[in-house]
Amino acid sequence: LLRWALADHDLHLVHSAAVGDARGALLLAARGGSGKSTSTALCAAAGLQTAGDDYVVLSPGGPDGSGPQVHSLYRTLKVGAELLDRRFAGLETRDAGHDKRSVWLDDVALGAQVPTMGVAAIVVPSVAEAARESSFRTVSAAVAIRGLGPSTLLQLPGRAERALAAMSAVAEQVPAYEGELGRDLDRVAPDLVELLDRATSQKHDREL
Repeated sequence: LLRWALADHDLHLVHSAAVGDARGALLLAARGGSGKSTSTALCAAAGLQTAGDDYVVLSPGGPDGSGPQVHSLYRTLKVGAELLDRRFAGLETRDAGHDKRSVWLDDVALGAQVPTMGVAAIVVPSVAEAARESSFRTVSAAVAIRGLGPSTLLQLPGRAERALAAMSAVAEQVPAYEGELGRDLDRVAPDLVELLDRATSQKHDREL
């Protein structure tokens, strides 16, 4: 119902997370198990902002003619039991299925969630097998759409053509990256900040 109602306003429910700061958000877009929720929890705890985990609302352009934006929808995180035990023990949780627990974002980091963020880049992550630090490479808009599209369209059928057109429009406006999130949990947030630095610089170069 949300997806149908939002689409009439050119707003689209997407299977993604969004983390960043005042400069904008990295839209983490990939299938389940790729590290989106873990990254969101660690970034929020490290003082970064988030527009949410798992599902967010995407706009291909702001009402004032600005670039793409991502909006908050839910105030929960779906976190794996191992991460809860290691970093967030003692939080009130509920079963979220698929070996995950649902926690309130404010319990992880009060004030980390913001209603709207500009989209600085699309990131298609996966979890590294052994590497401690994260690594990312620039990819095409087509790769970004393959990260954003399939899980969104399969999990939320209906009006797929509008959602795909919106995701394509966003992918054409911002840089896109693909890569691995390192196994060192202390490095995840700093590594994503470095990627945001890179994305901001690349986006600035595009506009010159």
